[in-house]
Amino acid sequence: FHDDGELATAHAAAAQEAGLILSAQSSVDLREVAAPMLADPAAGPLWFQLYWRDDREFMQDLLQRVQAAGYQALVLTVDAPVHGARDRERRAGFQLPPHIRAVNL
Repeated sequence: FHDDGELATAHAAAAQEAGLILSAQSSVDLREVAAPMLADPAAGPLWFQLYWRDDREFMQDLLQRVQAAGYQALVLTVDAPVHGARDRERRAGFQLPPHIRAVNL
C-alpha cells in the first residue's frame, strides 16, 4: 500500500486526461482526491463509487459531501450488501497497515 493512495492516482489520472472513479472505501479524503482532477480542465470525469446503506442520515451527509467536492456522477454498487468473511486473508495474516483506513465513511 502506498501512503498517497488514491491521491497519487488522481494526480496521474489528471495528468493523463483520464477519468477517475473514487471508491467510498478510499483511504484519502474525497475532497483531497477531487482537487487535482478539478484543477486540470483537461482531466476526465470525476465519479464517486458508493455502497448503499440503510442509514438515511449518513447517506444524505455523504452525498452532500460528494456533491460539494465536485463529483459529477455516482456509481452505485448494489451487489455487496455485507462485507465478505475474507477467511483466506485472515489465515494468511493479512491486515491493512494501521494508518490506512476508509476515511470517508
